[in-house]
Amino acid sequence: MSSNNDALDGHPVYERIRGLGKGQFGNVQLCRRKTDGKEVAIKLLALDAYFSSDNVQKEILNHRMLIHNHIVEFYEVFVYKNNLCIVMEYCKYGDVRMGGIQRM
Repeated sequence: MSSNNDALDGHPVYERIRGLGKGQFGNVQLCRRKTDGKEVAIKLLALDAYFSSDNVQKEILNHRMLIHNHIVEFYEVFVYKNNLCIVMEYCKYGDVRMGGIQRM
């Protein structure tokens, strides 16, 4: 797997700003969409022998089904440099528990 800092290098749509956190199966990066400057959080999950397609499908379905004002919004998913990349709303003011989502 690519390092946290270069996993999105050269991506045509997103550029990395900084790391946001790391979990058991991957990490989350703060990124900017090049077309409009919108900041998003991208969860990067390494696609390797330990990561089954069932788990990938469950992760995507979980994010796609959650639509609520108090839940981080799912935007899209793609594979890049052997990583599953899940693009989500960025909680500028911290995580959901801290009131990080502030929508109009």
